[in-house]
Amino acid sequence: MLGFDTVLVVQPDQPNYKESEFVAPALDCVALQETATLPGVRIERKMTSLVEVEPPDSMFDVPIGYVEKSPAQVEDAYQLKFGKSYWGKGKMLALMEQRYFKSRE
Repeated sequence: MLGFDTVLVVQPDQPNYKESEFVAPALDCVALQETATLPGVRIERKMTSLVEVEPPDSMFDVPIGYVEKSPAQVEDAYQLKFGKSYWGKGKMLALMEQRYFKSRE
C-alpha cells in the first residue's frame, strides 16, 4: 500500500463497535487504511498519498491561548456546549484519564 508493507490489525470486538487498520511498521505503524463500524455507521479512511519529510518546527509551536485539559475536563465542556455526552462517564473516560495523568508523571 503506497509502496509500504502493511500489517492488518483488528481491534478486539467490543459491543456495537468494530475497527480494523492496515498499518505500516516502517512508518511507526501509521494507519494507511482504517475501517470502523458502529450500528448504522461505517467509517472508512484510506491514505491516498504520503510524503516523507521532516515537519517544520512551527508545527510544534503551542498556540497562543492554548490551555491543556484532561479528558474529563474536555467531556464536561462538551456536555455544557452540546447538552450531551461525547465519551460518557464510563470505562473509556476512566481509561483516558488514567493514561493522561500517567503521562504527566
